Order: sequence, then C-alpha cells, then structure tokens
Amino acid sequence: MLIQEQAPQQLGLKQKSNKISVILFLFFFSSCNNYDMKKNITEGIVIKSKDTLNTMISKAINQNDTIAYNQVASYYLINNLGEEFLFSAFIMANKNNSAEASYHVYDIIAYSTPKEPKEALNLMDKKTKNLALYYLLKSYEMGFESAKYQVSEVFGDKNAPPKSSYYLEEFSKE
Repeated sequence: MLIQEQAPQQLGLKQKSNKISVILFLFFFSSCNNYDMKKNITEGIVIKSKDTLNTMISKAINQNDTIAYNQVASYYLINNLGEEFLFSAFIMANKNNSAEASYHVYDIIAYSTPKEPKEALNLMDKKTKNLALYYLLKSYEMGFESAKYQVSEVFGDKNAPPKSSYYLEEFSKE
C-alpha cells in the first residue's frame, strides 16, 4: 500500500522534472538561436569600401545613430581592428556621451597588449592608465553592463570604485 501511495507522487515528480527539462531545453534552444542571429547580424556586416565605412562612422557620430555605431564597432572589433576604431569610439564617447563608446575606448586601450586588462593597466604609463580608467568608470556610471563587470574585475567587488572625474583630474595633472 505504501508503494502504491508513493507511485503517484513519484510520477508527479517525474512529470514536473520532464516539464522543467522541456522548459530549460526550449530556453537554451531559443538562447542559442538568438545568439546565432546576433552573431549573423554582426558577422554579416560587409563593408564594401572605405567610403561606406566612413559614411557609417559619420552617421553614427553626427546623428548619434547607435545602430550605425554598433555595426561599425562590430566590424572593427570582430576583425581585430580596435586600434583603427579607437578615434571613432573616442569621438562618439565624447560628442554623444555614449556609454558603449566609452567602454570601447577603455576596452581598446586595455586589450592593446596580450595581457589581461588588470595586468595591462598596471604596466601602462600613468596618463594612459588614467585615461583608460576614466572611460571605464564613465561607462560604468552610465550603467553599461560590460563596464560593471570590468569595474569589479579591476577594483574588486568589495571596493567602491572612485568617480570617473578622479581619473580625469589625475590625467590632467601630468
């Protein structure tokens, strides 16, 4: 009798387990599809000429067109051309107060060596390090998700990071 009473409970647990498995599978599958779609969008950007690229950069900067900016950024960053893109990201960050472009300025500077960003920052001269940290914290202060992660990596989880203005002042001193 005890076995018969447990059997429906076990069956119910199996059904719940199967439902959860199906839900997780569908979530994972849809996440993979979204990832592939995003990947195809960014990898599918074909820049046929330097003129097209320059037009897109101008549109991004002059019209604060974030879609054009993301396309251009994807093109440069996927093709490991960050140093070529630095000036455009710098202008976009300053002219349009873009959190993403501010992060890209930091990212390009921090990953300009084969070292991890925290180690690379420690090897930089003071001015370059202060500039990189200014843009990282500026992006962080605007709530850019990738910047939040990097700030915890650079400053630690327990320490409240300084304000971005601190690093701008430090940059200006030298």
